[in-house]
Amino acid sequence: MDEPFSNLDAMLKDQVREEIRQIIKKTGITAIFVTHDTKDALSTADRVAILHKGFLQQLDIPKVLYENPVNPYVANFFGKRNEILATPSEEGFYTSFGFINDPEAKKYKTKVKLLFRPEHGEVVQRKGQQISGTIVKVSYFGSHQLVKISDDEGFRVTIRTNPGRIFNEVERAFFYLWKYDIEEAF
Repeated sequence: MDEPFSNLDAMLKDQVREEIRQIIKKTGITAIFVTHDTKDALSTADRVAILHKGFLQQLDIPKVLYENPVNPYVANFFGKRNEILATPSEEGFYTSFGFINDPEAKKYKTKVKLLFRPEHGEVVQRKGQQISGTIVKVSYFGSHQLVKISDDEGFRVTIRTNPGRIFNEVERAFFYLWKYDIEEAF
């Protein structure tokens, strides 16, 4: 199936996607979907193959592809990740947003990039949190909000939050990262 849901509105797309998945499962047939829509791929497939310039990058179940991509191309295929430049120390990472305590930091000798998706962070009350920045934009999407936070140099990260919380632009925000990947910066 080549882009089978591309011309459907959002509600109909969700309904048809689920019906097709049920038909495929019930009949036991194999189907191959070709799509550029990551939601279609993640929610419909048992396994997803990511191709780039004719070469297979990764083949796995959706959760593994999203949570443990084998390279930056696969990671960014499912949406942009935040990137914070960090200097390792024995106790953690120094960043322009503050210090992140992490014993893994001592394994690195040069600057690194801390890469994380918006949902792998959380805006929190101050309570001992050491990383923070200024809220520069809040985008409301109904089911969630995206809060853009800037450091003092203007570098920005985006954190996904629940829709019920009220944020004010120019307010100081403290945040916590509960999951991130570490890559050497240079």
